[in-house]
Amino acid sequence: MMVENGAYLIWEDLCVTAAHGKNTTQPILQGLTGIARRGLLLAIIGPLGSGKSILLDDLGGRLSLKMTQSGEIRINGRKETMAYGTSAYVTQDDTLIATLTVCEALYYSAQLQLPD
Repeated sequence: MMVENGAYLIWEDLCVTAAHGKNTTQPILQGLTGIARRGLLLAIIGPLGSGKSILLDDLGGRLSLKMTQSGEIRINGRKETMAYGTSAYVTQDDTLIATLTVCEALYYSAQLQLPD
């Protein structure tokens, strides 16, 4: 996949499987390929239960321990194992503290992400 200048995230042939019981697995995502480029809006759309949140969890290094991933994720052309905290996204759940201003909420969130 060719990419021009700027930061980018590429996923190729991405598959996610969930473990059910001792010897049973269920495919959640199969063979997904995509790219997110700096400065461009990316929409991930699909019906309820189609795997949108699982894809974002995988790209953000937030997969459940009961799930396994195969395929490649590359940041700026370099293959990465997406550890928790490598990237982030805003979840659909309202997790904001209502008494904080926008600036305070962003600052608070950033402080939680930064190492001591």
